[in-house]
Amino acid sequence: MTRNDIIEHMAGVVGSVYRAEDAIRPQWEERLQQAIDADPETKEETANAYIRAVAEEILKGYSDDELQRLYPDALEN
Repeated sequence: MTRNDIIEHMAGVVGSVYRAEDAIRPQWEERLQQAIDADPETKEETANAYIRAVAEEILKGYSDDELQRLYPDALEN
């Protein structure tokens, strides 16, 4: 894989993140605003929950079989 291939791949990842954020933002807007003035622990918990929600949004269109093909070791139990 060339540097340009990696850049193209990462550009696709970043695009997926932005689209997912746009999709979940209405449900998260108030919670994110409240976290601005929260204590550090609450800020970190909110940030982690938001990041997970973005990841879930990105992957919601994939079946477990599709994810297994993309990430062969990821879904092992």
